[in-house]
Amino acid sequence: MTGEILAAGGGFLLAVLWFDLMFDVQALRAPRVASALLLGVPIALALARVFPQARRLAARADPPAEQSRLARGIAWAHVACFAALAAFLAIQLAS
Repeated sequence: MTGEILAAGGGFLLAVLWFDLMFDVQALRAPRVASALLLGVPIALALARVFPQARRLAARADPPAEQSRLARGIAWAHVACFAALAAFLAIQLAS
């Protein structure tokens, strides 16, 4: 039950963020659009790969070799997200 409530709350917050970004992009200049993309890519990566892989890893239904592959995939996705967010922060601090 708690998981469903948290998922619903997260979905609501994601929808609010999406609508805020829709309005923000209209007012942003090109560097700001690039910085918005630097935020969108990690979010999309998390939704498309990290969350499904983490759920699968948490289930512990796969053999150890597959669990290890999933864990490495999540780790590399975290590295990519960190790099994108660091670039976003650099753009924001430079402007």
